[in-house]
Amino acid sequence: MEGVIRNMIVTTIIILIMGSLKFVFATAFFVMSWRITVDKDTIYYRNYFFITKQYKFSDLDKVIEKKNHNIIVYREGKRIFSIDFTLENGPYFLHQARVYNVNIVNDKRDTLYK
Repeated sequence: MEGVIRNMIVTTIIILIMGSLKFVFATAFFVMSWRITVDKDTIYYRNYFFITKQYKFSDLDKVIEKKNHNIIVYREGKRIFSIDFTLENGPYFLHQARVYNVNIVNDKRDTLYK
């Protein structure tokens, strides 16, 4: 009887460890696959499926800065992507949006910057 219980405990521990490792590797994969790059007037956005889309700042309608440091980007009235301001290219993205006169709505104070 002790052997059966011991085998059940060992099997349960192995399943938990394998599940945890699977979660860690899946998270690492998604973090490595997603990327946004800002190159002067061009934005390169790569999603979790490694599909890269290219946008020009002149094509953007508006950018909304949210209270929780999210930046939501709109083109032709549709949301195309959102990023976190604290990411590597977040501040540079906002700087370039201001340089190219994209409407930036600051949701923190409900004011419009141009």
